[in-house]
Amino acid sequence: MAIKHAVNFKHIALAVAFLLLLSPILWVCYQSLGKTSEAWVYVRENLLLHYLKNTLFIWLGVIILTGFCAIPTAYLVTHYDFFGAKTLKKMLFLPLSLPAYLVVLCYNGIFDYTGIFYRYSPAFLQDMWRLDVKNIWALMLFSSLSLYPYLYVSLVGSFSLQGLQYQESAKTLGLNRFQILKRVVLPMALPALLAGFLLISLELFNDYGAAKYMGIPTLGTAIFKTWFSLQDLQAAAKLAGMLALCIFVILGLIKWLQKGISFEHSVKSKAKMAKKQVGLGKNILYFTLCALPVFLGFILPVTQLVVQILAYHTAIDTNLLQYAWHSLWVAFCGTAVIIFCAFLLAYLQKKQRILYQLGKISSLGYAIPGTILALGVFSLLLTLDGILGFSWFRTGFLGLFWAYIIRFFAVAYQPLQSSMDIVSTRFGDAAASLGKNTKQTLWHIHLPLMRSQLMGVFVLVFVDLVKELPMTLLLRPTRFDTLASKIFEYAEDEMLARTAAPALILIFFGVFALWFNRKKYDF
Repeated sequence: MAIKHAVNFKHIALAVAFLLLLSPILWVCYQSLGKTSEAWVYVRENLLLHYLKNTLFIWLGVIILTGFCAIPTAYLVTHYDFFGAKTLKKMLFLPLSLPAYLVVLCYNGIFDYTGIFYRYSPAFLQDMWRLDVKNIWALMLFSSLSLYPYLYVSLVGSFSLQGLQYQESAKTLGLNRFQILKRVVLPMALPALLAGFLLISLELFNDYGAAKYMGIPTLGTAIFKTWFSLQDLQAAAKLAGMLALCIFVILGLIKWLQKGISFEHSVKSKAKMAKKQVGLGKNILYFTLCALPVFLGFILPVTQLVVQILAYHTAIDTNLLQYAWHSLWVAFCGTAVIIFCAFLLAYLQKKQRILYQLGKISSLGYAIPGTILALGVFSLLLTLDGILGFSWFRTGFLGLFWAYIIRFFAVAYQPLQSSMDIVSTRFGDAAASLGKNTKQTLWHIHLPLMRSQLMGVFVLVFVDLVKELPMTLLLRPTRFDTLASKIFEYAEDEMLARTAAPALILIFFGVFALWFNRKKYDF
């Protein structure tokens, strides 16, 4: 009887965890199917098609531009030996430390009359730098500069695994380097290519700050506008449902393209290909091609921020340390909860295979934009507060941490689950034979063996939470400002000089995360 009750308790706990992870998403879906309001009728008849066209057009443009940035650079640094290749291979990761909304703010400052081009150019050139960059084309370009490293990381790993055998065989058939790239290298890298585009798509749809600041109406910005300007939560839920539908259609398309595609590299193919030496002209060309994304995506924005701080140091907010502390506290607490849940689930799923399915389902949260999760969590807490008669749930930190767990659980769970699978079950069996229980085995065996992986995952999740904008903006308690939320508020008020200091702190966290995980990224 005791065993039966234990099994029932596990099933109940599993059901509760399942509901906690999926209930905000299911609630948004439920709300989107509710009654039609006047606000929704107006949006549907006059604005919805415009929102949808902009969203998909930006997505398509970013996919193309990130491909132009990532594919040539990844191929060049892995196949050619030119001046600065090793350094550029590492530096091409750096734009990953800047969120898209930060790149957009920096470039708007660069082309403003207070920007570095206008400030340090000769008088006859100053008018040339006064460009209006608040348009959809600039948004696609700036977003691509921030997001291309997701594809670059995948391709560098894939190109490095492609050994000498296949390309030497192609050479014997008379193919030149370009033909080998087109017919051998890229087809073999197709799984990595699609995986990179998938990550870019998820990050792009999660963005809110960049499109909002540029004034480009998308489904993501429309959810905020309908929610707060029109005060219609149900119409916002319908827009969220449309955005979720777009995401799942694109995910389905990518998964369909991935279906049946797999490559296994034999031992012979792992022989490293000797990088081709190039002459002076190609040295200059290849160096310029690889340095350009780094310059545009990292060096130029950071330079603009440094110039702003030096020129307007009196504009630095005196409460900056408080905002930094809020960001660190929220990110640390959220990361600790996420790591604990992910590590526990990764360990227990080896004993209870049904938990493996829970892990797979929980990973779906990363595919849902923060705007949708924030809407679902807020709606649920609003309903719960209405039932209980008070507003503690809606105004506290519960909703913020709940959304964090759903959104970033996969970032921690996937690498921890892979590492846990590597740890042999014989260690656990040996500990059990010595009379150790599950808690002791976990503490004395698995934690020490996975310490480095845990630290790496902790840093990644921590930096993601520090930079996160839409969920923090919507679910934070009143008067609780973080670095990301203050950057957004300053930008909304066109106080670009005040964005520099908090922006540089965010970039520092991002660069530190890349440095800490340099072995993982071959940094």
